[in-house]
Amino acid sequence: MNDEDTLIIHSADVADVFYQDFRARFDELNIGIEEWNATPVQLYPNPTSGAANFTGVFQAGRYDLSVIDITGRPVWSTHFNLSMDASILETNLEGLPAGVYTLLLTGEKQRNTFSIIVQ
Repeated sequence: MNDEDTLIIHSADVADVFYQDFRARFDELNIGIEEWNATPVQLYPNPTSGAANFTGVFQAGRYDLSVIDITGRPVWSTHFNLSMDASILETNLEGLPAGVYTLLLTGEKQRNTFSIIVQ
């Protein structure tokens, strides 16, 4: 190792061992979470100057939205409580500085990640 954040591996076999261990630990943390592959969710407009809309099939329940900046720091969050099924979720990102953000939209057993540019 050349510093506390970098690991240099010169063997594909050793790299595979590290990867398999990481994957097993990652999968343990995500038990019960399904990606929204069956019902695609789209985000528009992108880029945006404020409005952000998610379209898809949303079942009644709670959805949490987290906005993460390019350094990985959460900068804003909100939630939606749907009393009935919906096809659109609307939010407003006004007030965020211009830049690239990751949006994490999470439901009871569903999650989706988007990148968005705020102008």
